[in-house]
Amino acid sequence: MEEEKKKKQKNQRIKYIVLMFLIGTLLQFVVLWQISRYKLENKVQNAYIQGQQIASTIQLTLDNATEASKALKYFYLDNKDYTEEQFERNAKAVMEDHTSIESIYLAPNAIIKSAYPESVKASTIGFEMLKDKEQGPRAQYAIDTKKITLAGPHHLVEGGVGLILRNPIFEDDKFLGFSVLILDWDKCVEEILNYVGSSMNNYKFAVWKDTKDETAVSDEDGFIFRSTDEPVSQRIDIEFEVPNDVWHLSIEPQNGWGVVSEMGANIAASVAISTAVIGLMVLAVIMNNRKRQLQFELAENKTKSIYINQLAETNELLNEALARAKKADAAKSAFLSRMSHDIRTPLNGIIGLIQINEKHADDRQLVDQNRQKIKVAADHLLELINDVLDIAKLDDDNVELVKEPFNLRELAGDVITIIENRAVEAGITMDYDNYNQSIEYPFVYGSPLHLRQIFVNLFGNAIKYNKENGRIESRITVLKKEENTVLYRIHISDTGIGMSEEFLAHIFEPFSQEYSNETSINNGTGLGMSIVKSLVEKMNGTIEINSKVGEGTTFVVTIPFELAKEEEVCRSIEAVDISLEGLRILLVEDNELNMEIAEAILSDAGANVTMAYDGVEAFECFLENPPNSFDLILSDVMMPRKNGYELAREIRKLDSRPDGKDIPIIAMTANAFEEDRKNALAAGMNAHIAKPIDVNKMMQVLADVLNNRN
Repeated sequence: MEEEKKKKQKNQRIKYIVLMFLIGTLLQFVVLWQISRYKLENKVQNAYIQGQQIASTIQLTLDNATEASKALKYFYLDNKDYTEEQFERNAKAVMEDHTSIESIYLAPNAIIKSAYPESVKASTIGFEMLKDKEQGPRAQYAIDTKKITLAGPHHLVEGGVGLILRNPIFEDDKFLGFSVLILDWDKCVEEILNYVGSSMNNYKFAVWKDTKDETAVSDEDGFIFRSTDEPVSQRIDIEFEVPNDVWHLSIEPQNGWGVVSEMGANIAASVAISTAVIGLMVLAVIMNNRKRQLQFELAENKTKSIYINQLAETNELLNEALARAKKADAAKSAFLSRMSHDIRTPLNGIIGLIQINEKHADDRQLVDQNRQKIKVAADHLLELINDVLDIAKLDDDNVELVKEPFNLRELAGDVITIIENRAVEAGITMDYDNYNQSIEYPFVYGSPLHLRQIFVNLFGNAIKYNKENGRIESRITVLKKEENTVLYRIHISDTGIGMSEEFLAHIFEPFSQEYSNETSINNGTGLGMSIVKSLVEKMNGTIEINSKVGEGTTFVVTIPFELAKEEEVCRSIEAVDISLEGLRILLVEDNELNMEIAEAILSDAGANVTMAYDGVEAFECFLENPPNSFDLILSDVMMPRKNGYELAREIRKLDSRPDGKDIPIIAMTANAFEEDRKNALAAGMNAHIAKPIDVNKMMQVLADVLNNRN
């Protein structure tokens, strides 16, 4: 009887050991399966992002060519009796700006009349596009649809392989002909590979067309381009649009997805580990009594429960991280699309106006008007770039606000002057306080540049999102006055389209826009309100928003200021009277255009300018000239061979040249943030001038530096 009881207990222990083995193996398998699944999702996500980048690059290359085709079309519409000299001058300018364009043609009535460059004329002049067996149907399709069509890559009549971009020209629905661009396919591919760079080293990809084109140049798999000779089989496909067609991009990691083999290895490791653990458990069960065994079971169950809970929490965190990554990628893609549109818009205006000026160089009034328009477009482009840089710095908490005395009444008047002109153009009525009365304490300390940025943004939104014949009201009041501080509250209300409650919860998030479709006249970067909120908070202020769809929006901004004395403000804005007559300046700049601009400004002011095109040349020039040959050094920072900081440090260290210790050295660079100014001072420079150059500000800096030296 006792023997049978022991046998029964032994069988129970064996069943328990086998059960624990299965449970342990199953748990490890579940964990490893989840990890492998996450790795696969991460690889797919990264490959998709890289594929989107390549597709966007291809679209950008073709968009640039499309814009060039439109410019040629408008040239023909404006100059139907053009001369070959006019055509070649325009075609040459287009090809200089677009290196992938191989040749350009104008084909009135679908017969090529003009071709550039000279090498393609013999094989193409007189070519009748509609009668050609291969090109005829595609040309007729472009006429029927009145749309730009893209064909290829094809073997070309003039030799080589290229894409053919046909733009039908119509006037009052009458077909006049074609503007045709040939894109060198090899150069297009080279541009795409250069743009994506080393980020694609871990991937292989191929491009193929949606429509069947038996004459297109492709390999046996139907790909018009592939990054490697290796097959792209276990891939993900991305669809993107090109002119009048749809292309596809297939992409996969160079080493494959690798998850199945990795999962097999993990399972084998899981089984091995479980076997070893169970072996130890067998020894423990044999050596311990039943009480010990029960204690062990209790501890094991508790550990298992904790592990499962931790696994569930980990999975939840991983899913949240993946969702955030997808949301961030979508926001980035939308932002890049908007920025591509917003940057190309002023650039297109600048390029077009320059071309108009070239054609009408003798019309001084038109040239002057266009020059002013070019400046407005350039200022808008600079504003877009500054917004992007500002939000990046604010996100990293790298923006430092200056503290200087200024006149709040004058700043308010400046803002109203800027905004009122915009409001009049938009048909908006402005109703605002008499700031000479409402601003009781005008002299304060703060950052006038950033304060102006806050209110120009808020007023700009009130105009942009207002209704036709709408109204904007602005009021400023003193909430509290203490011994050294004053608290101002500013109300800005409009009668515009308003915002929904759902959007108000996200209005301060970067890239957020409630009305962000590409055709909207209200498009922007979606960064303005994020910048405003960050700046207001850095000033220890608050901003509140009340809005209702269809009725309008009210912004309430409250900011404290430290009071300043009137004489401090007056002293800070005294006019600068400086003469550079006879001043000997060593100008260091690696960009020829920037060198020409700076040299002209300084020479016109009477300075004697010596030019050096990088830090090494400037250092040698300084050493080769006798001591005190120069009164001042103006130096760029980002230069080949030796940058501006290195140049300043080496000049300051010269024991053989006493003038090297005290000669004023001023940084003149596109690095325009506060930390850039600090870096310049740390390198031994005396001051910092930001590009684009503001002549008045540059003269102010020169005056300050020279006065301090004297």
